[in-house]
Amino acid sequence: MTSLYREVKKISEASVYLHIPFCRKKCGCCAFFSVPYSSCDAGGYIRRMAEDISMAADLTVPTIYIGGGDPGMLSADDLSLLLDALSPYITGSSETTIEMNPEHLTDSSLDCIISHGVDRISFGIQSFDPNIRRILGREGNIDRLKESLLKAAAHKELQLNADFITSVPGTEPDDTLRDIDSLLEICTPEHISLYDLALEDNTPLSRRYRETSLKDHLTPAWKYLKQLGYRHYELSNFSLEGREGQHNLRYWRLENYIGIGCSAVSGLVFPDHILRFTGIRDVQGFIMEGMHGAEAETVTSRDALKDLIMVSLRTEFGIPMQRIRSIYGDETADAVEQCSEKWESAGMMQHHALLEQGMLIMDTVVLDFFSTVEELDLDGTVRPLDSFF
Repeated sequence: MTSLYREVKKISEASVYLHIPFCRKKCGCCAFFSVPYSSCDAGGYIRRMAEDISMAADLTVPTIYIGGGDPGMLSADDLSLLLDALSPYITGSSETTIEMNPEHLTDSSLDCIISHGVDRISFGIQSFDPNIRRILGREGNIDRLKESLLKAAAHKELQLNADFITSVPGTEPDDTLRDIDSLLEICTPEHISLYDLALEDNTPLSRRYRETSLKDHLTPAWKYLKQLGYRHYELSNFSLEGREGQHNLRYWRLENYIGIGCSAVSGLVFPDHILRFTGIRDVQGFIMEGMHGAEAETVTSRDALKDLIMVSLRTEFGIPMQRIRSIYGDETADAVEQCSEKWESAGMMQHHALLEQGMLIMDTVVLDFFSTVEELDLDGTVRPLDSFF
């Protein structure tokens, strides 16, 4: 049986993602694995997670990301235990991020975060509008939310990211612009993420609504953020110059990453194959087995090419044609090039990257590239996959 613990020993570097599944209440649009907070479950979960972190002992860890769920639900003791286990890797990383609902930030958790060297907080704001927050199932006092932003912004060693959700049913494009203005009246974060609402299957929101707002919320928000000095470097992400999210950039480049926790995904690249591991979706099961219970799958060269194209199209850097040519050969690269030229002629791409008007129909563009890849004969044409990176 393929083991994540065993396979990690064969690589030299990887980013680390840690999934904290605990929430006060599941948001209406959330499809991530999460469970109601229990102090007993959380304590056992963090202790198990601390054990699994040791698998990275011999690795270079460029970035760390603690997500959820809501890591802000952790007690001060559990948060300290987790960060203590991560301390050897935080020291050498270029970026360590923790997600948090701002209303759950406390003085003690902020002190703990800073004292352990965490240098980035990603706040899940979603909206400042009480009506929009109600639709999304977000609780919390707006004044408390603003207070947390001010507290974090006072620490200049911390970079801040603010998450917003747009295209919520019944809203207008101006609602998103007002949210951006409300944020900038409080602080100027280095990074802003703007997600177009997706009605995921089996979520409370998908059972209440059949569709999101049909108006174009993204284009005016994209234009406004660029006017404010933020660079649109990825489909849903904007940053001040030099403040891009380094951890997510590694995902979009398909670089090695280790996921620890319930449902957490790992992707490891070897000379002749790519392995993907997915953690079990059960808190008690994770406490018992940790990442020993992760399910493994081998990613085919065809699927690896699809993944590379899809994630590359999310970014301003676009499809890395030279990388594809060196891995898959001229015939495959020429076919991808022809597909790119077709969309460039349609005004949707430039230099193998999607323009903003192309981003609005990204799903259509990606499916067209996938159709091109499906028609290719890749048998015997793939060079060692470690040249991916």
